[in-house]
Amino acid sequence: MLSVVLSSRISVEERKKILEDKYGIDMTIKMEREMNLMCNLSDRIEEKAEQGVVLQMLKDGLEPEKIVTYLSTLTLADVKKMKEQF
Repeated sequence: MLSVVLSSRISVEERKKILEDKYGIDMTIKMEREMNLMCNLSDRIEEKAEQGVVLQMLKDGLEPEKIVTYLSTLTLADVKKMKEQF
C-alpha cells in the first residue's frame, strides 16, 4: 500500500482510486488531505535526493549541460540555478 502512496509514477487521482478499489479505503475529506500530504512529502524527498546528486556532479566538475543529459527531469536552467547557489 505504501508503494502506491509514495509512487511518483502514479498520479494522485490514480493513487486515490487504487486505495479505494484495491484496499477498500474510503476517501473521506480527511483521508484525501492525509493522502495529499504524503504525496507531497514523497515528491519533496525525491527532489532533495535529485538535488544531492546534482550537487555532487557539480563538485566532481561536470558541467550543467552534461548533467541534464543524465537527469531527464531537470532543465538546463534548473541545473544552472543550482550551480549558482552552490
